[in-house]
Parts: sequence; C-alpha cells; structure tokens
Amino acid sequence: MPRPKPKCVLKCQYPPCTYNTNYGHVLKIHERQHTGETPYVCSHTGCQAAFKQKPALVAHERTHTKEKPYTCGDCGSSFATGGALQAHIVTHTGVKNFKCPDSLCDKWFARAEVAIDHHNMSHLGIKRYACHFKDCGYSCYLSQAMKTHLRIHTNERPFICQLCDAAFKQQSQLQAHNVTHTGEKVFQCSQCSKTYTTKQNLNKHVQHSHTEAGRRLTTRKEETVATCLTENGVYHKREHKVSFDCMGETWARCDFVIDVKGGILVLEVDEFQHELANYSISCELRRMTQIVEAFMLGGLALPVFFIRFNPDAFTVDGQNKRVPIVTRLNRLVTHIRELDLTNAPGLQVLYMYYDIVKSPSSGAEYTLKQWESPEYDDKFKALCLSPIV
Repeated sequence: MPRPKPKCVLKCQYPPCTYNTNYGHVLKIHERQHTGETPYVCSHTGCQAAFKQKPALVAHERTHTKEKPYTCGDCGSSFATGGALQAHIVTHTGVKNFKCPDSLCDKWFARAEVAIDHHNMSHLGIKRYACHFKDCGYSCYLSQAMKTHLRIHTNERPFICQLCDAAFKQQSQLQAHNVTHTGEKVFQCSQCSKTYTTKQNLNKHVQHSHTEAGRRLTTRKEETVATCLTENGVYHKREHKVSFDCMGETWARCDFVIDVKGGILVLEVDEFQHELANYSISCELRRMTQIVEAFMLGGLALPVFFIRFNPDAFTVDGQNKRVPIVTRLNRLVTHIRELDLTNAPGLQVLYMYYDIVKSPSSGAEYTLKQWESPEYDDKFKALCLSPIV
C-alpha cells in the first residue's frame, strides 16, 4: 500500500499565491519570487550580479573562472552546469520527441524546453530571458543575446586581440578591430567591385550608392551646403568639372570651387567621410594632386586648398561626437571667409568632422584615424592642417 503523501503545512504568505510545501528552506526560496530578494552576490570585482539561489550564483561565477566541470562522454565538450550537459547529450541521439504545442506548427525538438522556447518566441512573442540586474528592464528571446547584454553591466571583455591589448565584449567587435592591423577588406559589394573592412561600411555603401533613396540623400546634403553658401554670400561654382585622366576617365567632378584670397578653394562634401567612395585611398590622393595640376595647365597657377567636409557621423577617440549640422556649416563659412592663400604652398588639405584620435608622437594633439592606413604617406600628411571637429 503506497505511503500517504504528507499534507503541506507551510504556505506562501503573499496572496493570491497558493504555493505550499513541507520544507521551510524551499518556501523561503519560493517567496523570493515575490520579494525580489537576491542574497547570493557575485564575489568578482566589478560584477554586481546577484541571484535568488546559490546554484545560480555558482553557475554564474563560472562565467568568470571559465570552469566547465561537466564533460560529454561522447564528444568531449565541456559545460558549466549539469543541466547544460544533459541538454547537450540529447543532441547525439537525434531523437526528437517533443512537438511544438501550437496545433498549426509541425516542428519537433529533442528537448521539451526547446519546444516550449520555440512556441513562446515564435508564436506568443514571449521573451524568456530577463536581465537580473536591478533597475534594468532588458529582456530577450535568446540566451546568447542575454550573455552579450550582461557584459554591459559586468564590463566583461572575453574577446582579446592577439596583436595588442585591446579587448571587446563581442566577437564581431574583435573582428572589426583586427582589420586595423591587417587592412584586409573582406566584405565585397555584390553590385560593384568595391570592398570594405567591415560589414557595416558595406551596408552603408549599398544604401548610399545603389539605392535611389541613398542617391537622393546625397544630393540633399550637397544642396544643404550650397544653400548655406548662397545665403552667406559665398560665390561658388557647383559640380565643376576638371579635365584629367584618372581611372580611365577624362575628368573629375568637384562639388564646389570657390575663389578665395590668393588662391582656389575646392570644397568636397564627403558623405560618411568618403568611406563609401568607389575608388581607393591612393586614387583619391592622386585625384587631388591631379586637380591641382589641371588648374596649373589651365593657366591658374595658384595655391589650391581642399576642404573635406563630412556632414555625417564621426568619432573622437572612438566615442561618437555630436555636432549639429547648423554649427558645422557656420564654422565652414567662417573658415572660408578667413582663408588667405597668399604665400601658401601649392596644395593644402583640411579635414572637417572626420574621425580623429590622439597621436602624441605626431606633434599634434589629434590626427585623422584614417591615417592608420599605410596608403597615407608622410609626404601627404605634411600637406594637411590640423583637423577641425
């Protein structure tokens, strides 16, 4: 005869909850769901994670120590918790006994919790994972997304560059950083031959160069600059063609050409800092030199001053810097009005609102970040004034 189940004598004191148990420590753990109490705090410096139960804390601290004591006997994979190991072992059987609860969905899964996760995420829109840090309301569908999010709180940077001391919170950030050492451009546009060091720049290029909306936006940015020049009485030639042979072409287009005291100003509106241009850095440098030569051959033996004006986002030491376009344009007009090229060298270049970084060895407080590319030689850098941001 089966032993009768003892009557539960301990009840949750938070109505309308009806939970009850025979064990005081179990009830105490349960009631933390109501109180929000998290007495188990991570001991690692700088980490503020706290948990309702000690096993959760132990599992969390292994994310710091990288300890994985549970090993799969079939493949040797290691895991931080026994539950993670058991979940992994099922993948070796290939058996899928758990169907999605949705009657219209025919997907089957190896584990019940995966089937439930699929149902909650795909059919109900329920986000299973919630950040346990106080006052943070972030939630998400995937555990990996939560791991990435938690690094905002813990400042953990597990992805470390093998060539320098830089460390990152996401692998994609490390991959983007690595190209600063190699200069390798692995992302190629499917519609042209242009290549980029990051997928983000490739996506910007496609939007900018291969969509009608992007082309209209480019025109609007140039139009904004043209309107500003006109309203401030700065006479200019727009989309001026200069004849020379570069890249199989017989001419180059200058956004704006302006007569200034003692010389010629060529103003280029460089959307996205010209990262999306359809030619290389070396060709761009050659282009500026050839424009100067073309002016000289045309009888204008005057100094030429280039202003490379970026109307889009830029950074200072890797941090986004916000400068309203009105402020940028006012500063541009002021610089044009004050420009005096009398006794100036034949070619000078000024970059405005480009990415800049500190460079103590250069003698200047800041230099252009793009100068990290070996295509910029010292001879060209000597022609450039300190960037304006």
